[in-house]
Amino acid sequence: MSNSAKNPEKSAPAPYGEPREQWQAIQKMSQQLQQKARQRAWEELLALQKDRERALAHFFRHDIPADMAAGIAADVKAMIESDRKIQEEIQAHQSSLMQESVHLKKLQQRSRSYQAMNKLSDF
Repeated sequence: MSNSAKNPEKSAPAPYGEPREQWQAIQKMSQQLQQKARQRAWEELLALQKDRERALAHFFRHDIPADMAAGIAADVKAMIESDRKIQEEIQAHQSSLMQESVHLKKLQQRSRSYQAMNKLSDF
């Protein structure tokens, strides 16, 4: 039994059919990845990225029609550049979260200090 038959909700929406249809579906996933990054929908982005990886693996297991080869090569270069930008966005977001975490820890430390000073002044 295939993985998609066991768990249809978790299966990749792999674009099966004609190579052009498959490639169009892969390109659509790439555009959706960019949208998810702009929306900072990281969990959705990760799931979609995995789906696109499976779709790409399926696509490249078969011969590519000669009339599509040059276009696919250009599209792959664009995908790599887009993925690089998405990775930079993720890293920037992680850095921002880390800075925010440090700031929150400092605020907690100050709060504890103030509370301790208030307890001392009550004596």
